[in-house]
Formats: sequence, structure tokens, C-alpha cells
Amino acid sequence: MDPRTRKAVALPGPLGEPDDHDALRCSCRELKRAVLSAQSSVTVFASAASWIESDAVAQCHQVAALDGMQHVAGMPDLHPGKGAPIGAAMASTVLYPLLVGSDIGCGIAVFPIKLKRAVPERLAARFPDLDRALDPERDAGDPAWAVLDGDGRDVLIAGTRGTCSYLGAGHAGPAANHSVAHGAGRKMSRADALRRGRAKHTIEELRRTPIGSFVVCGDRQLLFEEAPTAYKRIEQVIADLVEHDLATPVATTVPLVTYKTPELGSTPPRERRDHRRKRGRP
Repeated sequence: MDPRTRKAVALPGPLGEPDDHDALRCSCRELKRAVLSAQSSVTVFASAASWIESDAVAQCHQVAALDGMQHVAGMPDLHPGKGAPIGAAMASTVLYPLLVGSDIGCGIAVFPIKLKRAVPERLAARFPDLDRALDPERDAGDPAWAVLDGDGRDVLIAGTRGTCSYLGAGHAGPAANHSVAHGAGRKMSRADALRRGRAKHTIEELRRTPIGSFVVCGDRQLLFEEAPTAYKRIEQVIADLVEHDLATPVATTVPLVTYKTPELGSTPPRERRDHRRKRGRP
């Protein structure tokens, strides 16, 4: 055995040299970290037909090596994030705020409408500015503000602006950290989607999707970044959830209007400047 190794793990004598104490403490920390890492595990709930990037899987294993991490479950919408995977559920005895991600406030909701014949353009014109604070008196009668509350058992698994979304009955167990996919999941980074989208689509094409839905978005860059082609096939995501017994589809929803930001003409110039400044844009 290497003498340096023996020194690092040897117990100090009655008096104990300071170097021995430091080496022992260091060794114990490293041993504890190794034990915690060995106990954590990674499971990716996706089939061979799914689009899963190796970088995303590598990020799952990096997260699994963190102190206190017990299990990392990658969903079929798994894709790389900034320092941590997106589309994964982590079980840990230590709280890591950086793992929460930016999608915690993604804004998925169900809006009930009572229209015999829904025309997307007319419905979009009636949509309120969702970036504006709700006025209980002024907006009380607008059906677009009436959010349908769920009972906590079913989950909405979002598709894209140009595909269906699914209402599913979730029944994932501890192996999946009691979680299901959040949505379709990105296939392209925002930079790639912007570059490829500008070469392939026009603004008019992105405002009206192939299935007839209408997109309300005053930010042209977001139109390209979040185009349907930038995401995985939601049908494959749902198939993986069913195959791994994580969720069962209950209903399919077809988007009529997708709201992202107010149209530039509907927001005062000063408010638009403030909005862009908050997003870090000049």
C-alpha cells in the first residue's frame, strides 16, 4: 500500500499530529461523498425511438453525484439545460435551488370556453394581455381569465403550438420520483431553433400553425425559438409514458390560441421597453 494512503486513513495517536487530523477529516469527507454518490441512481424513462441527447443523460449522472442525491429520473422530454438537465425529477436530502430550473413558472393552465364555433383569430382578439395584472372588477366577466381548477390527480402534458396536448392520469411510482413528463421537450436549443427557423419559416407561417391554431406573440425571436419544429414529437413522449406505466392519456386537446407576449401594437411603448429591459434585452 502507498505510504501516503496509509497516512490518510490511519487513526491519530494519543497526542495526534495536526497533519494526521487534517488528513483524517479530508479522508472522511471524501469517503462520505463516495458513499452518497454510490447510493444515487439514474433511470431514463424513454424508448429507443425517443430523441434523447447524450449530453442530457450525462447531466443526469453529474447531478446524481451531488451530495445527498438519492435518485434521478429522466422523463421522455429530457434535454440538456444550463448546468442541469431539463425534464428530470430528482430526489435528494439536500436542497439545490439551481436544479429547480426556469420552467417552474411556465404558466400551463386550462381555460374553459363556451363557444359553439371557435374562430382562432377572433378568440385571440378577445384574449386579455396576460402580462397585465388581473383586475378582479374589470376582468371578472372575461372567460379567458376563468381558470379551470383540477383535482390534483390528472396532469396536463403540453405539446407545442402546432400539436395536440394531452390530459393524462398520472400514476408514476418512486422509481420515477412520482413524476411524469412536463411536455414535448426541446429537440433544438433556442439558438439552433432561431437559426434554422429563420431559414425555413416566415413570420406569417409561424403565426398560424399547420393545425389552424393562432399564435399571439409580439416578440419575433420567440416565434422562431418556440416553433413546433424545435420540439420532440409529443406522441412519442406520451407513448413512452404509457410504455413505462407512468401515465394514461385521458383526453386530447387541440390548441386554438397560443399566447406568449402581447402584440406590439397593444402595449404602450414605455411598457414594451420596460418588458425588454427585464428580459435583459436593449
